Amino acid sequence: MASRTDPKDRYGKVARRMWVDEWFVSLGPMPCTPHTLWFALLTALPSPVPGLAPVGLGWLCDLTGWEPGDITEALAPLEAAGRVRRASRPSLLWLPNAIKHNQPSSPNTAKSWGMECAAMPECGLRAEAIAAIAQGMSEGMRRAFLEGCGDLSGKAYDKVCDKPCDMACPKECDIQEQEQEQEQEQEKEDFVASEAATVAADAPALSPAQEVWEHYLSRRSRRSKMPESAAEQIRARIRSTSVESCKLVVDWSHDAPSAAHLRDNDRHKDYTRWSTIFARKNFDKYLEEAHEWDDAGRSKQAPQQSQSQPERPYQDWSWFESQLRARADDLAMTPEQVTPEWARKHREWHTVPGWVFDRALEATKEHRSARY
Repeated sequence: MASRTDPKDRYGKVARRMWVDEWFVSLGPMPCTPHTLWFALLTALPSPVPGLAPVGLGWLCDLTGWEPGDITEALAPLEAAGRVRRASRPSLLWLPNAIKHNQPSSPNTAKSWGMECAAMPECGLRAEAIAAIAQGMSEGMRRAFLEGCGDLSGKAYDKVCDKPCDMACPKECDIQEQEQEQEQEQEKEDFVASEAATVAADAPALSPAQEVWEHYLSRRSRRSKMPESAAEQIRARIRSTSVESCKLVVDWSHDAPSAAHLRDNDRHKDYTRWSTIFARKNFDKYLEEAHEWDDAGRSKQAPQQSQSQPERPYQDWSWFESQLRARADDLAMTPEQVTPEWARKHREWHTVPGWVFDRALEATKEHRSARY
């Protein structure tokens, strides 16, 4: 039975490493023609951004073993057809139609493409490519992509493509360009408005990582320049979540009662620093607790813990002691390790009265002492 899938939607994946695969290379040299060059560009560009990579003739020579003169000759008909655009210095190569066939799978993917574009060589071709890639996306993906571009997003909006559509008549192209200009202007205004809360009117737009860093510094006692190691950690967390999620973890670590152990602990150390809260091993757990704190109204005060014996008997709170004992047994803890700091890691420690917390902690210490 024949497939009902539209032929234009039938795609197959080709691994880039095919070009350096030992078996493939052993087949011998491939002739340099416009056809083989086009195939190489479609399947081997070393970039996650569809059709855009900071490469030049040298990279193609290394990949294929072809001579620069042969590559230049094979490129000529591809460039004449508008299928390939390139800048020689700095080196940048762009396949304008790639975005039509390679849409981002999620806003996070689109945002990561924007960050990759921001790191590519600065030239007019990059600005034109960013504008065209943004125009080729849906509204939601476009916003995420331009957020990833950071301070380049304004330039991407301002850039107007001067090349008419291949399938449209001149009049239709004029109308289409006018509509695109109007949409771009509106999106530019929306973008500027969203950034105004964190960026001064006379200052350049912040990158996503810098925006998170500025929010982090607003909670610290002194300002400092963002280290590259911090920038890498923050960018990694943004790629997996979002700017707002990173800001939420910052607020949670400095305000939430459930994060008190990060601020007040027996070691007298500050665990609200960026190296702790943005660490990969901690961030997901902190983000989950931050969302719970945010959903509960962002209370900055722990529930009142009366030191006097209330009407409710201790038996009503015995579950807390049982859970502390079980955790201590699972970890084979010594009595010295059973500390208030450790007990506050229990997600519900702030829901019990203070006298219950103290009594359960002491009982757990005695329980572990009997095991040694």
